Amino acid sequence: MIETMACKICGAPSHETFRIPASKKTGHPIPDLPDDCPYYECSKCGFCFSTLLDSADHTTIYDESYWTGQDPDWHGRVSETLRLVLLASGLVQRPPDSLEILDFGCGMGTFVETCRRNLQLDAWGTDIIKPKFGADYFLPNVNRKFDIIVACEVMEHIPTPSETFRAIRGMLKPGGAFAFQTAEYDRVSGRDWWYVGPDNGHISLYSRGALDSLFKQLGGRTRAMWRDYPGVQAWQFEQPQLNAEEGRFRALEEKLAAVHRSTSWRVTAPLRGIGNIFRRTTDWVLSPARVLRRRSEPRLADAATKDKTAASTNIMFFTSPPLWRSSFAAHSRASGNPVLGPRFRGDERRRGRRPHPKFSSLKKSFPLSSMTMKAGKSTTSMRQIASMPSSGYSRVSTFLMQCSARLAAAPPIEAR
Repeated sequence: MIETMACKICGAPSHETFRIPASKKTGHPIPDLPDDCPYYECSKCGFCFSTLLDSADHTTIYDESYWTGQDPDWHGRVSETLRLVLLASGLVQRPPDSLEILDFGCGMGTFVETCRRNLQLDAWGTDIIKPKFGADYFLPNVNRKFDIIVACEVMEHIPTPSETFRAIRGMLKPGGAFAFQTAEYDRVSGRDWWYVGPDNGHISLYSRGALDSLFKQLGGRTRAMWRDYPGVQAWQFEQPQLNAEEGRFRALEEKLAAVHRSTSWRVTAPLRGIGNIFRRTTDWVLSPARVLRRRSEPRLADAATKDKTAASTNIMFFTSPPLWRSSFAAHSRASGNPVLGPRFRGDERRRGRRPHPKFSSLKKSFPLSSMTMKAGKSTTSMRQIASMPSSGYSRVSTFLMQCSARLAAAPPIEAR
């Protein structure tokens, strides 16, 4: 019969998932010994744990032989612990050199010693045994609060994860952050996973779901992961507390933002009104409907088609598309224009697009074909053509053409 245990994190039923020899060390092959250490896996959060060391004296486990035989790399975790400090300082929003840091489970104290000697950081350490390095900054009993607490490769050794995580939260200042590093356990890992090692004290293996459940139980506010790996996280439980100077600046920013929101409409509304009036006045002056009504009167029958085509093309060039679309299409259908009528009727069906005249149409807008440039002189100027009574141009077109002719006037070019 498979034994069932209650999950140490969420309390859901946990069934035995595998057994392994109690002498198995992390990173070593499984010894050929009886499997006397069971591991249980939670059916809800996926937390995997063993009860082998629940009642053991951990001070006898992590003695001198542990640091010389099982974990001799004393300085190997310094860089990884500094990564946790950087991850947590991003949540605290303050530089690390202005923070009080606690290394929870400092071990031999190499991180605290490095921070104090080389980095001038305000670092402290605590553990169940006294460290060999940084002993002057060791706290056997933590009775103060810190801005950042880090635990590098520590939480897998804890037999009571919920109580320990909650105790660490109580050591944080308001707005402080707790960062930790451990390996992620998944359901396919099994007994062959290199991280399993009851002889090393690896009795608590955290899955992504287990860490999510702990974060919610502790009332986490925000958290950050290193490259989206759940085994390296930083948790923050409260809003960062601002000092008096920062609080005054934050209040001033909020007041300025409120004033901007309340007065922005009052300032910009008159400008919008002036812009609307100017746009409507310009549309009325350049309205092609007035020109089309005048062009509908009977004129010379021989020159009507050519003049109206030129006038319509000028309207298409000098006016904006939304104003001349419907009027010009109606005029093209009334005049029986077989070329332009269907094109603009197609544009009426495509109401989402505004027709843009092609280069051939723009070329017809100016009677450049009647001009012959010879050494800076022309037989017929644009100004003279625009002033002809039978030219068929509107007042606006004539005015614009005459202005262009005045601006373009220059001394004749001497022939070489």
